[in-house]
Amino acid sequence: MLQENWNAEDFERMRYRSLLAPLCWSAACMLTPVPVSGRDVAGRPPAPIVAAEVPVRAWEALESDPSGTFRGDICLGARLVRFFPGKNGGEVLTPNFESACEPEVSFDGKRVLFSGRPSAEAPWNIYELELDTGSIRQITRDVGNARQPRYLSKNYVLGPEDTAWFLILFAGDAAGEVEKDSGRPAWDLYTCELDGARLMRITYNPATDWDAFLMQDGRLLFASRQHGRPSDGRLGRMRILELNQDGTDQMPFTGGQGRRVQHMPTVTTDGLAVFVEADRVSAEGGGTLGSVRLRRPLHTYRALTGPEDGLFLTPSPLPEGGLLVSWRKSERDAYRAGRFDPTTGEWAEWASSPGHQIIYPRLVAPRPIPDGRSSGMRLERPHGQFYVLNINLHDLPERAWLNPSIAPRARLVEGIPRRVGDEPLESPMLPRRVLGEVPVEPDGSIFVEIPANVPVEFQLVDTNGLVLRTSEWIWTRNGIAQGCIGCHEDPELSPSNQLVEAVKKEPARLLLPPERRRTVDFLRSVWPIVERSCARSECHGNKNARLSLMAPDTTPENQARRAYELITSGVGETDDPYRGRWIYVGRARSSPLIWHVLGHDTRRPWDLMSAHGGESEVRPGVPGTGNPLLTPLEIRVLAEWIDFGAHWVVKPQASRTVAATTKREVIGDKR
Repeated sequence: MLQENWNAEDFERMRYRSLLAPLCWSAACMLTPVPVSGRDVAGRPPAPIVAAEVPVRAWEALESDPSGTFRGDICLGARLVRFFPGKNGGEVLTPNFESACEPEVSFDGKRVLFSGRPSAEAPWNIYELELDTGSIRQITRDVGNARQPRYLSKNYVLGPEDTAWFLILFAGDAAGEVEKDSGRPAWDLYTCELDGARLMRITYNPATDWDAFLMQDGRLLFASRQHGRPSDGRLGRMRILELNQDGTDQMPFTGGQGRRVQHMPTVTTDGLAVFVEADRVSAEGGGTLGSVRLRRPLHTYRALTGPEDGLFLTPSPLPEGGLLVSWRKSERDAYRAGRFDPTTGEWAEWASSPGHQIIYPRLVAPRPIPDGRSSGMRLERPHGQFYVLNINLHDLPERAWLNPSIAPRARLVEGIPRRVGDEPLESPMLPRRVLGEVPVEPDGSIFVEIPANVPVEFQLVDTNGLVLRTSEWIWTRNGIAQGCIGCHEDPELSPSNQLVEAVKKEPARLLLPPERRRTVDFLRSVWPIVERSCARSECHGNKNARLSLMAPDTTPENQARRAYELITSGVGETDDPYRGRWIYVGRARSSPLIWHVLGHDTRRPWDLMSAHGGESEVRPGVPGTGNPLLTPLEIRVLAEWIDFGAHWVVKPQASRTVAATTKREVIGDKR
């Protein structure tokens, strides 16, 4: 209601302000954040701080991953310390641990979750500390290494159990998988109850998922390492994704904005998602700060700091909207903890310790409990569903290159995770096996049922079996339907109000057991084709041939090996580890071998920059002069072999998952 005592002058002033406000807003949106000033701002923390204190010397042996996406273990030799406002030094909270790190304060501010180990030989487990009494209890046991704990909000299950309960989340290596290119343990996200029961794996990336943060609406942000792809070489990237607490509806959060490595996400109380980012992380993982707004995270990226502003680590939100973060000016300095204002760039030191790095600072104060989440998963169902509403919705520069006539089929391919003790791979790509193929409906829709809890790539293929588009790793959960509107479409799109053709029918069931899923390798799949059609031919069957594939006086397997080495020559020998003389691993359509057998260059205009540019000894032309042409099926096998990683041999291997059973049980293996 208008106030009765307002006069005409008041209304005129209000009108002037309303006209000026949009201009001010526009100007504010264009402003560049003030860099870190480098000066301390007066003030002290409003409450005690719990942090991990690491001796400076403990970091001397830290090394970053060769890919530049994986930091060293910054928690070795750490201990938990509580710093009180206005007091020098801190109170050690974990004197009996060889390492104790990654604290997480409870919603009521009375307890602290942390990861710890009593000795260097012991695995990492999750513990809970009572701040008032100092008592410590162990939560996880016999689940490998468990790190980075987080308190979760209330969870509700739709089904016979109508009760709600609190869980914790952590990053762990219980699945026994390793990073293909680094050889390090591959970390996934898990949940369990406060007593360690009901352990459940919730992410299934063949690489690493960690650095989880619980947002106020109950969703999770986390950092996900994406395996290297032909578009970015061996390096890959670390990106921020979002996820429900039960592992459903994983999707990109920051998209392709910002720098190549983004990790350690957090969200301020005024809706700013902040993360540490770098083009290549240092050994301890420090970097600059980037941000997006929660309302439009895919289109609001801003760099908060630059390289000249120092290195940041492990940010967490403060009640008034700022950040509690670890910072150091250069690699010669030690990290200290303090307040960072994302708006002004000002820094205030709140805690430091001579001879130590201060990391993972957390304010010991009550905070609102995030919204609870419900789950519709049916753990007794080993399958899930995946759909695409319309492949015609995409981001290709030329829209005519993707529609159901050009991409008549969809292929779903499972990644085979690497495990401790597996033999080394010669290919730069993770092995794949085929779940199956389905036709694309005339309206561009697809609907399939696939095994739950396995990493899957969704591929659109042309009539020759050449890949047109590939998703990143996705998975479905038990009894859950998940999908997308289009194919690399704008993630902010809303689906049209129509019932697509694919969902009018029952989903195509791609449910073969692991041992029956088809793999494609050189020795068993490609060599019989090459031997029959090429190696014994006039062109490639004698020692004087330009490319001689048949070695005299040797065993059949040695002959196959010689052909494999010749066809894959050059792979792994250049700055682009996927590119060879005859094939481009992961990109059959950019491979001269495929041009040769099809008789034409199969690249699209935007493939030119990342392919051979036509500068190859193998030119497009009629294959095998005077010899029988390859059949369409044989050409498809060649294309699949290249697109699946050009492996010498892929051994059949059953997948394992760590999944929940009933509410009070611990680990169940459903596959």
